[in-house]
Amino acid sequence: MKEKTILILLLTLLNFCSKEKMNYEISETYKGLRSNAFSITPESINLSLNKQNSVYGIVMETGYPDAVVSLISLADGTTSLYFSNGGGMIGIGEHEKPKAKSIFFTNEANNYLPFTQQEKSNQFRLPEKNEVIFYFLTTNGIFSFADLEQNLGNEKSKLSNLFFIAHELITEARLVSDKNN
Repeated sequence: MKEKTILILLLTLLNFCSKEKMNYEISETYKGLRSNAFSITPESINLSLNKQNSVYGIVMETGYPDAVVSLISLADGTTSLYFSNGGGMIGIGEHEKPKAKSIFFTNEANNYLPFTQQEKSNQFRLPEKNEVIFYFLTTNGIFSFADLEQNLGNEKSKLSNLFFIAHELITEARLVSDKNN
């Protein structure tokens, strides 16, 4: 009986920590902004890159119970935060600290390309609940990496350090937003 109780508890815990299929309500504005993020090129942000496969942008998306949060960070310091159910923050990269953190985040992303896989289509899926997807915008196409938010946050993922840098950038964005409100 004791083993059965432990097994049920363990299975419940594993289910709680796993990603769940979600049917998010996606606003039209979000769809447009997200689509624009995936169509950015180095030329469109006046960036010249020397290396052949260089990261010039990151889209990090996190699935929450009611929405997806998309962090867009570009090598020129441009930073935006979009919410799939509407709203967000744009123009964050116009402020010194978020701009510097965005540039650092994007440059640091180059170190994580070996852990990614190249996207074979232009259909970039949204994360499930409790899942994080990193999309790396590079001169050789778009690459991705997905893991559970819990793995990333508990340093059990190859991209945990990049995840922490992203959250430092989100903190800087919130500080700017709070200051402006």
